[in-house]
Amino acid sequence: MRLIFTCSPSLETLILPKFGRSSWGSQGENTPIISAPSSLRSLAVHIDYTHEIESLLAAESSDNFCVLPSLRFPNLEYLEVLGDHSSCNLNLSGHFKDLPKLKTLRLQQCSVSPADTQFFLSLKLLNRLELVDNLEDVKWSKKRRRKVSFPFPRLSSILISEKTREIYDMSQWACLARLAVNNYGCTQFSIEVTTQLYGSVSQFFGPQEKQNSSDEEEEVYEEYEDDFYPYY
Repeated sequence: MRLIFTCSPSLETLILPKFGRSSWGSQGENTPIISAPSSLRSLAVHIDYTHEIESLLAAESSDNFCVLPSLRFPNLEYLEVLGDHSSCNLNLSGHFKDLPKLKTLRLQQCSVSPADTQFFLSLKLLNRLELVDNLEDVKWSKKRRRKVSFPFPRLSSILISEKTREIYDMSQWACLARLAVNNYGCTQFSIEVTTQLYGSVSQFFGPQEKQNSSDEEEEVYEEYEDDFYPYY
């Protein structure tokens, strides 16, 4: 990777298909940091099953090296992560560090778990989240009655795409939209879904409720009331 960055000082887009782990070198505290060119704005990476094995088996072999945690992308604005299947646990917090300017995050065929909280909290400028073919494996917290966290203070757009025709609970996305509008000053929040999901999300569409100041301070939980609507 260092050679790629050195030879391409004006690189703007980088696509890494089937990015596996290497048997060369070892990973530890002394692993050198590799900085991407300041021109790099877009990164798409397919993280294969070997990274999932690391997550599940806690990296049994110390000679199985992944360079991603050593990479720094100071000006990256778009990140696309593709896994091998929807429940694929890629340990996002362990693989991606310091993305201060990221605005769009696309996660496809990989899970989201409470263990990724620190990764999401670090994305201060994120305004668009795209979830593709992984909706049933997106879990924001371990406890159903835990207050919904909102790690993206600038989030204003969500895209959700699923190929299956299953019925999904879309209430958490409606609630995120409400939090963005009431608590973070978002004036327009959009939720984009594929045709297969329209029936699941349309029940939350409706006229915006009139709320007084006390309503805006209410606590919102993962198990939502029937009157929660997404805001546009």
